[in-house]
Amino acid sequence: MHHLRKAGRGKGQGVEVLREWWPVIAFAATLLLGAGGWAIRMGLASKADLAAEATTRNEQVGGLERRIAADIKALRDGQHDLSSRTLRIETEIEHLPSADDFAELKAALGSLTGAVDASHRELSGLSRAVNRIEDHLLNRGQ
Repeated sequence: MHHLRKAGRGKGQGVEVLREWWPVIAFAATLLLGAGGWAIRMGLASKADLAAEATTRNEQVGGLERRIAADIKALRDGQHDLSSRTLRIETEIEHLPSADDFAELKAALGSLTGAVDASHRELSGLSRAVNRIEDHLLNRGQ
């Protein structure tokens, strides 16, 4: 401010300059604020745009919900099918022999094999005896 006083301007003259240029400053401020408001408004979405976007998003969400519900139903149906199959398999498996049953069967088969071998030996001996008797009877008539 000191240099303004040296140039011959005092406090009263600054106010005079402001009064003189006030209409121009007010007009420029009005133009700037109007242009700024218009630019902001153009950059923002209108209520109609927002409503349309909300409708589109709601339709997309509804479609996703339907697809997810269908997927969940398919999974539940598949789970039910698997549960039924598992139950049938478990029922079938209950009737199958266990490892202990197979061990007992193997032991019984081993003893049966021994008994058959013994019977075979006895029958072989008996067959030889019958053949000798037959030969004797057939040869006695000569």
